[in-house]
Amino acid sequence: MTDWIPLGDVSEIAPGARKSYTIKGIEIAVFHVAGAEQPGAFYAIQDSCPHQGASLIEGEGCGTEVSCPLHDWTFDVSTGECHDFPEFPLTRYELKQE
Repeated sequence: MTDWIPLGDVSEIAPGARKSYTIKGIEIAVFHVAGAEQPGAFYAIQDSCPHQGASLIEGEGCGTEVSCPLHDWTFDVSTGECHDFPEFPLTRYELKQE
């Protein structure tokens, strides 16, 4: 059984925006992806690049992609996949809306 931790109201993250949370000592980035393919989708990933730990909240991005602000490694926030180095995926976290 999963213990759910409330993060807040979905209205706190505008479409196309992102927000960082610290949950049990873990930095988590929540992305509100708005677009034709996934209108209003929310994704949660670790908020640190596996290369040197930079915050992905600070990275550039479009749609489900975000790039590390230090070295431009690009990740898909919907899958956690690293496009540049597939052997370094991000941890994804399940979200639910009530």
